[in-house]
Amino acid sequence: ANLRLYILDEALQPLPIGSIGELYIGGVGVARGYLKRPDLTEERFLANPFVAGDRLYRTGDRCRFLADGNIEYLGRLDHQVKLRGQRIELGEIDAALQAQAGVRDAATLLLDQRLVSFWCGDADEATLRADLSDSLPAHLQPSLFVQLDNLPLNSNGKLDRKALAATPLPQSQSDQPRTAPRNATESVLCELFSEVLGGSEVGIEDNFFQLGGHSLLATRLVSRVRERLGVSLPLPLVFAQPTVAALAKHLRAAMPGESISAQPRPAQLPLGLAQRRFWMLSRLVPESREYHMPFALTLRGELQVQVLREAFAQVSQRHLVLRSRIVEIDGEPQLLIDDHGPALAVTGVATQDWAATCANAQDALMTPFDLAAAAPWRAHLLQRQGSDENLLLVCLHHSATDGWAMQLLIDELTQAYAAGLNGQSPAWAPLEIDYVDFALWQQRPDTQARRSDSLEYWKNHLGQDDYQLDLPIDHPRGAEADRRARQLTVRLGTQRAEAIRQFARQRGTTTYVVLATALSALLARYSGQREIRLGTPADQRDHGQTQTLLACLVNTLVIRSDVDQRAPAEQLLANLEADLRAAQAHADLPFATLVGAVAQNRDLNRTPLFQVLFSLNYGRVDSSQWPGLNVEEQMLPVIDAKFEQSWEVQDDGSDMTLALEYQSTLYDEATMQRWSAQWCALLDALVASPERTLVELFPQQQDQQQLDRWNATDRHYSGPTNLHTALSQQAALSPNAPALVFEGQRLSYAELDQRAQAVARA
Repeated sequence: ANLRLYILDEALQPLPIGSIGELYIGGVGVARGYLKRPDLTEERFLANPFVAGDRLYRTGDRCRFLADGNIEYLGRLDHQVKLRGQRIELGEIDAALQAQAGVRDAATLLLDQRLVSFWCGDADEATLRADLSDSLPAHLQPSLFVQLDNLPLNSNGKLDRKALAATPLPQSQSDQPRTAPRNATESVLCELFSEVLGGSEVGIEDNFFQLGGHSLLATRLVSRVRERLGVSLPLPLVFAQPTVAALAKHLRAAMPGESISAQPRPAQLPLGLAQRRFWMLSRLVPESREYHMPFALTLRGELQVQVLREAFAQVSQRHLVLRSRIVEIDGEPQLLIDDHGPALAVTGVATQDWAATCANAQDALMTPFDLAAAAPWRAHLLQRQGSDENLLLVCLHHSATDGWAMQLLIDELTQAYAAGLNGQSPAWAPLEIDYVDFALWQQRPDTQARRSDSLEYWKNHLGQDDYQLDLPIDHPRGAEADRRARQLTVRLGTQRAEAIRQFARQRGTTTYVVLATALSALLARYSGQREIRLGTPADQRDHGQTQTLLACLVNTLVIRSDVDQRAPAEQLLANLEADLRAAQAHADLPFATLVGAVAQNRDLNRTPLFQVLFSLNYGRVDSSQWPGLNVEEQMLPVIDAKFEQSWEVQDDGSDMTLALEYQSTLYDEATMQRWSAQWCALLDALVASPERTLVELFPQQQDQQQLDRWNATDRHYSGPTNLHTALSQQAALSPNAPALVFEGQRLSYAELDQRAQAVARA
């Protein structure tokens, strides 16, 4: 009684239900201060800004109000630290440690800008690292583990953090003799450790984190390993096995050339799993253009047409997928490889016919492919007569390419054209394998066994039911799916794009996670659903030989998020990153297999398991690599939509561009413009204040606009404008129908109207 409890932010502003802040206490029970401690009194006691003459006591407790009025205690603010721009709750790390088998007690401190976890028990440190890499996001991973018999306690029986901080740490590895690398893989890893850690000398038994590594540097290490060795190193593995020797053992098992190699050709050439999926989809709807992947380049300057023709021929000869057809033999699809692929078509166009001819050529470019009759691509060059302007139109079927391969095609065309101008052949390294070798590798028993393990993961993760995201739509769904599409293009701006990249670097996460987190929050806001699923493409190019393979090596993953609107946004960031990491570890299961296993009873007019796709791509057309030409990429209109919405972001290193493709039979352009603007605003708010709740981050002005729009229900009413007229009309329509019933008495509309008229005349 006589006490008031407040949960306030850093500016002493009250927080809504569910938002985390500091607990303040006011009322007559609050003391005047600390005895003989004016410094502590000044720090902890302050004037109550809400009640004149009252004082508040700052407790230092992190709390939030629950919907039932109770207060949830979430730890001490003095146990919250800031590392590399991120707020870290040490208690969250301690709780994860104490939940591990073999850990009796644990406490974590921030020492010399490293998270150091002290623990008691008989667990194995490698096991602890592995388990924590699954249960905690990257920025909460300890750099150093120190095992103690007991944690130091003060006279009150509480943890003595000062004594713990004074505990001697293990001998620095810089003072220990180093073991030299024993093979090429270990040598490269030692170099990469040293490069990422700032020049430290590294031996094969050195621990990445004890040398000063942290989550952000671990992410950089993964990136450098992929660039240097062409192998995907899972981030959780760096935390679980952080020595050169342990990581090298893993990498050697997955090194290029050891897992996929050139194979003797069987009589019938199989399709790759992704290629087979898109072939089947094209068979189901032969007239569809959903899986066409076109691009257009405007080429200005002195274009050498014959050199460009030869460049196409060289790329086609290099990659057998571009010379292949898919035919059915005994009910099974097989590849047939032709000697040559299609030739570049060239058309001269008069200036007065330029616009119409370009439009017609774009329509022809999107003609459905007959994959059994011809190769899965076509190209057409239009030359404007009397001008140096040219338009290059290229389209590939998705069964033959993916986002990575499209960039590879443009790069190799550029290289072949530049070399051809000098009468030379392009300086390409020979391909170690071709797509048939990859397809045969996918059929190996060990590869199939890994897919079986992944299937069990996905069944447990997604359950056995289909998923539908119920977003508000502008037009009702038809009895059959209508895939007509439109596309909206939005530039994020260089300042916003760099802020997003910088934020991701500071938090030890990726640009993808930041962008997808904002989209998941937006979709949760509009749907009212907590579980949000996004589809996302995932490259199957972990092996070095596949990096230069022009083919479809992509799978579709489902990223699942639990979006709590009243939780801090950084919690959703961490959760989405963890789910993405787990999904990538099980990315080898074909999406079609997953659908057949967990979404058998589905709505055939909607995409199974997710309805919104998100992707992030890198790169751009580099005009400087086309000698004598100014090259500009052109946007082509989309015709058919693969999904209800596709949010595809292109990061060219400077700006980011969103291409929002949507089913125009469901959504209006104004709606998509509003949603994309809200997504950009959410990104700005997320980058600025990730500790705030999603409710607080959502733009309030747009919130009010949404309420106003949904409540704009005024309509013209043609009926009576007063009660007595309405009663008289109803009495005329149904005079004997009951109008009033009370305690056994009954009045009809005619009787009620007569009495009302009598009262009016009295």
